Amino acid sequence: MEGENLYKTSSEKKFLRKVAGDKDAPDVVSHSAEEDLARIKNDLSGLIGKEGGLQKTKERFLKDKGEAERQVQTGSLDLEGAVE
Repeated sequence: MEGENLYKTSSEKKFLRKVAGDKDAPDVVSHSAEEDLARIKNDLSGLIGKEGGLQKTKERFLKDKGEAERQVQTGSLDLEGAVE
């Protein structure tokens, strides 16, 4: 998780939870979303300790959120990662 944008990861996790819980989604899509959620959960495990505490993790999240919002406003968002 080091170097990854925590805000983008949080947004991705939120979207995947929605897809995994969607009763109308095909089974293969729900299963894939569940697998991705498990991967993210594994990647995030121990993050607070690695970041040096809850406050530092929160500060990084807010910094990453600002960076992501600036990328959206300037149009420099990497859309290739969103497609994968």
